[in-house]
Amino acid sequence: MDGVWTERMEMDRARAEVYGFFSRVFVGRPDGAFWEQLTAEDTMDALGALFGDHPALDVLRSAAGEGAGKSGNPEAIQVEYDNLFLVPGPYHVPPYESVLMADEKAGGRRATLFGKGAQEIARIYEAHGLEPWEGIENFPDHIGVELAFMEHLCRRAAESYASGVPDRARDLEEAAARFLGEHLHAFSHRLASAILETGLSPTYEALAQLLTSFLDDDLNQWASTAGPPEDGARACCG
Repeated sequence: MDGVWTERMEMDRARAEVYGFFSRVFVGRPDGAFWEQLTAEDTMDALGALFGDHPALDVLRSAAGEGAGKSGNPEAIQVEYDNLFLVPGPYHVPPYESVLMADEKAGGRRATLFGKGAQEIARIYEAHGLEPWEGIENFPDHIGVELAFMEHLCRRAAESYASGVPDRARDLEEAAARFLGEHLHAFSHRLASAILETGLSPTYEALAQLLTSFLDDDLNQWASTAGPPEDGARACCG
């Protein structure tokens, strides 16, 4: 395999792992087993290698040491998830792009669940033969499902490189870069700001900050690797 394609294959595999991690963080109510995995020493080490001295890591390490959640018991993180993403109330943050981004995209009009915006995103998934929300009881524009879609695209791109089909891999990479630039990047930043505004959950604030940091870096990375010299005219994020 060409050295350039090998490097891209490895990068796409690594991307898929990170997108999958963040998808699992946000896609549903965390159970005890997942929280144990999230706060395990090897997970903290991997996050440290990825994010360096990001201050959000100190928050997660503190939560892991206390047993999770603002009140320091294993159930608290579940209550925080419920109050943030499931239960309407003073702390509720809709985890759906079409709803949360309504002010920016619809002039402040209240979007409906699985409305036009969500249906457009579902069509993007279908165009690539992917249904990442299969088995997930959420709408296609849920933050966790959008992250799962990115995981699938990156994983399939890596598989295409490994199978000797770099053109297919590049198409999948460009689809991922486009989706990140047109949907997930701005959505994640709005979500992180909304979580911070509630003041409810330092743990989810930290996770959202790490997510936006990763997406910022990945968007820049996509732009800087739009193609090898002979393929430089193909835009990654256009």
